[in-house]
Amino acid sequence: MVQEAITNYIKLAKLQKIPKKQIIASLLKVGWEEEEIKKGFTDEVQPAIPVPPNSNNNITINLHNSMWDWDTFEHILMFISLYVLATSLGLMLHAFIDKWVLAVPPNSVKDYFSLFLQTLIRAYLAALIVSYLLFAFFFLRITRKTIENPILRTLMPRKMLIYFTLVVTFLIFIYKIISTVYTILNGNITSNFILHLLVTLAISSIIFSYYIYQIKDDRNANA
Repeated sequence: MVQEAITNYIKLAKLQKIPKKQIIASLLKVGWEEEEIKKGFTDEVQPAIPVPPNSNNNITINLHNSMWDWDTFEHILMFISLYVLATSLGLMLHAFIDKWVLAVPPNSVKDYFSLFLQTLIRAYLAALIVSYLLFAFFFLRITRKTIENPILRTLMPRKMLIYFTLVVTFLIFIYKIISTVYTILNGNITSNFILHLLVTLAISSIIFSYYIYQIKDDRNANA
């Protein structure tokens, strides 16, 4: 009965296209013996059902939908926090550039302009602090869970959010490059414009590069 349970779990994992390496790692982690796992790969004949707890240590492998739903929810919250974090950081840096690099407006509006920028900077800073704390919390939590359970790398919503983020950052990057070329052709390039460009490209490039690395890391783990 125990061997049948582990065989059924292997069958379920294969139906979900989970690599053999990850299946073995997950089973070993919760206490199954290597010989039992090898026999499970040779005996997979029963319909796929979640594996029950190992009777030796009462540890379970939970593949119930609620687990996946909660992990999906955490990934969504993490990426929302990332978007708010990147946006607030970019806007705050743009405001700093406008405050200290932009040509000084006429004296009649200088004080109002400066006060308005200070208010914006405080608002962006507040959003930055809150979004950073949320992002750090979910990022560390998800990273820890993924290390403990590599199967989470195969979570489809995770892949969709990563690819969506890559597409958005790439579109931002392309847009800024096109606008730069257009500005150069018009002969209107300024130090203010260059600084705004560098801020946007830096933030987009960091996010894009990190998640490209994540995709490569997932592929290596699934090999």
